[in-house]
Amino acid sequence: MHEGLQVNHTVIEEVLQATLYGTSFREMMPPKYPDIVFDRAIPDVEQWVHALRVHAPELHCDYWPSETLDAGAVRVFATFAAAKETFEALDNLDLVVSLARGDDGLVASGGVQEDVPIAKLHDLTQVDQVTEYIVAALTTHHLRLEEYATLAKNRMWAPLEMKVPKDVHVGILGVGAIGLNAARKIKSLGFSVSVWSRSVRRDLSGIQSFAGSAGLLTMCANTNVLVCTLPHTEKTNGLINAQVLQELAAGAYVINVGRGQTVVDEALIAAIRDGHISGAMLDVFSTEPLPATHEYWAMPEVTVTPHIAGFTVPEARVGSLTRILSEYRSGSLTSLVDRMEGF
Repeated sequence: MHEGLQVNHTVIEEVLQATLYGTSFREMMPPKYPDIVFDRAIPDVEQWVHALRVHAPELHCDYWPSETLDAGAVRVFATFAAAKETFEALDNLDLVVSLARGDDGLVASGGVQEDVPIAKLHDLTQVDQVTEYIVAALTTHHLRLEEYATLAKNRMWAPLEMKVPKDVHVGILGVGAIGLNAARKIKSLGFSVSVWSRSVRRDLSGIQSFAGSAGLLTMCANTNVLVCTLPHTEKTNGLINAQVLQELAAGAYVINVGRGQTVVDEALIAAIRDGHISGAMLDVFSTEPLPATHEYWAMPEVTVTPHIAGFTVPEARVGSLTRILSEYRSGSLTSLVDRMEGF
């Protein structure tokens, strides 16, 4: 044996045992950098790790903060919306993965360094969940079921006047995965549907598309039900204001599953009280949980739900997560957040 050459007999023995018993050397010797590190602040973070290990057992996962992991070893960090201080500590990041349904909160926090890309998950299960909520809110309002529930409590048999779906115009703000899916489902039910987005869409059969400030007001002029699926950005902040609400058809209804900051609460409350807006179903709010003193709670015309239109199921999202990690390793990331647009 060459003089000075030292042999680590323990390592050799472990490699031989791995060969004999089918244990991979990668499993025995974790990589210097974990494949992905999860934010410990994520609710039920263990579910994410378990789901990923079941789906892709070859991946090495870890958590942050950690007593054993050095901050410099965190290259890919998965979070909902970690604190700015967390990102300041993690100064060796290559990629942040947004696990939330919307990525706008993570962008707005300003915590992620400008040169670190943010990847977003695609979850068709959640798209269907939010669409189901929108359709349920729309049909409940259209069939006047809440009014019938009140009549039933008073033992009153009183058929109410109704419109046929084709005479009800539904305007949808936002044509992302959720807005587009909802538009098509609602159209299939016979309702008249229009959408509003950053630019006019030419590929929507039987669905009229609007864009820009003038286009928003034009669409609202004929809208009986306004559905908001927009993220929160500088451009969407306070978009549904007194002017937009007054442009809606008399007796219009508002459904918001996007972000609470898109709606000017005072304007919506005033429009409901003066009778121009018949009511609203709201799943998102500027402050969550919605404060117990908020006026929405006391308004019978407003239905409040606690941000449940689309709930996160880790098992349904890890396929998208492993695809992102594969793209990261190959240097070909695709589903990235547009920092300028905020989502």
